[in-house]
Amino acid sequence: MRDKFEKLGLKPFGATPTAVQISHLRNCPQKAFFHIGPNTFTGREWGDGTDSVDVFNPTDLDVRQWLKMAKDAGFTMGVLTTKHHDGFCLWPTKTTDYNISKSPYKNGNGDLVREFTDACHEMGMMVGIYLSPWDNYADCWGTDAYSEYYNDQLTELMTNYGEINEIWWDGAGSKNTRYDWGLWAGTIRRLQPNCAIYGTIGAYPYLDLRWVGNECGFAEEPHYSTIDNDSLEKEIVGDLCTGKFGGERYVTAEVDVSVRPGWFYHADQDDEVKSPEKIAKIWFESVGRSCVLIMNFPPDQRGLVHEIDCENSKKAYEIIKETFAENLAQGGKVTASSIRDSECSAEMILDGNYDTFYAPCDEDKNPVIEIELPKAVEFDCLEIGEVVELGQRICGYKVEAEIDGEWKLICDKKSVGFKNIQNFDAVTSEKVRITIYDAGDVPVIREFGLYKKPYDLFKKEREERKKLGSTKNLAKGTSAQVKYEKDGVTVDFGGIYPFNTITFNGNHIWDYELFAFDGAKFYSIYKDRLPERHHVIHLDKTIESSYKLKLVTGRQGTEELEIGIFEA
Repeated sequence: MRDKFEKLGLKPFGATPTAVQISHLRNCPQKAFFHIGPNTFTGREWGDGTDSVDVFNPTDLDVRQWLKMAKDAGFTMGVLTTKHHDGFCLWPTKTTDYNISKSPYKNGNGDLVREFTDACHEMGMMVGIYLSPWDNYADCWGTDAYSEYYNDQLTELMTNYGEINEIWWDGAGSKNTRYDWGLWAGTIRRLQPNCAIYGTIGAYPYLDLRWVGNECGFAEEPHYSTIDNDSLEKEIVGDLCTGKFGGERYVTAEVDVSVRPGWFYHADQDDEVKSPEKIAKIWFESVGRSCVLIMNFPPDQRGLVHEIDCENSKKAYEIIKETFAENLAQGGKVTASSIRDSECSAEMILDGNYDTFYAPCDEDKNPVIEIELPKAVEFDCLEIGEVVELGQRICGYKVEAEIDGEWKLICDKKSVGFKNIQNFDAVTSEKVRITIYDAGDVPVIREFGLYKKPYDLFKKEREERKKLGSTKNLAKGTSAQVKYEKDGVTVDFGGIYPFNTITFNGNHIWDYELFAFDGAKFYSIYKDRLPERHHVIHLDKTIESSYKLKLVTGRQGTEELEIGIFEA
């Protein structure tokens, strides 16, 4: 492709992705995560290294069942937690006796990493391994000696299990700890040169993939794959979620989320598995925002992914598959305000070929493209992608549909990147117009498509927001006072008003609690964790006699919180 770019006079703009990053965007945009270990049997989420090796004894473990579930749900990579924070290793490592060979599993002859990697390779799945830097069992953790200890574990995994496509470095527990990240990254690059490095905090100089800043399953919009080193090094969660147009580096965001509230299996969460609709929405708000998605399916004490998880993920994939089964713009007549060369003419955005694209002439940085469809079609979804090998250039575009002889705006957004998917109320039209109104350099568009979902996943959310938009917001009243504090926000309504519905943007929030004021003190009315990006809470009953509401988040106390309080 580089020769073609040079021939057409197209030079890179800003930071560009590596071949490894492009491979992940193209070949494994959705990855299946599998958390299994002592926590599966103890009910913990974060083990402390004190659990006996005897607890690890799945009765019917079958990694092929896991991977078949993943393939049936559209996942193309499997990632295994080879060592979580408790330090227990799922392979017979020489570095510690806290490993699978000392457990009852297969009478001490088991090697779950071998089972997993072999099955992935046989089934055509890419392979990822999670190896926690935090280790509660190793006596040397927190000392300089730990870097060599960890490097020995890394060397075993990178040497003995065939091709590894991703290493996952969790940042938990490691914020103020001394690690030799350069040693570890060098080992990976030497032993597995095509392996992508995912990580946070101190690993920032070596990252191919970055944390998105939440564990809820979305990237913010607009979202840019480019970002500054300072945001990576300091782990500024807001910046991780949005990226930065024109940032210093191209580091793809990986959106990590569990299909259950926990990362490890807990039987009491069987009725809390995300619905097919929720899983599909997560896909749209991650893969559809130029990120890769990694969704966790924790095997249970049998060593199997639970039937509910399997069923819901497969149904979600059916929604996505049906949506994108046919590009309704295919066969349309495409014209553009300018064309650089016949090799990059406008109709190439509809040909489905990754190696072709449209580019305007140098003087036309704000091209307009019209597509006249073969017939009028109904659609409620569009996809657009730019040639990110030349950098993320577009930072403003809109799409309109001609309806009854007039152009109607259906979306007006900022970022495009590798893939940008937009959802909106269904429209019927036989002509659409794309306008790139802001770009850092000549925009180069790889693809465009119009699609129709089997049903509108986002309709209820839009209708609820529209309804609340016409209802008095007690946080926006003329007498209301909003006070932003270190751990959240307090709203004084300026009078006693009943309310039963609260909205806020859940970006970067892990857990939260709501308090109403009874005239003398605040009392708790609701608490939960991991809110939605646009979060709505319907209380069981209307609060009649309060004139203040406090939202405590523990993480965000800035004016980005955007709270709404209503009697709906």
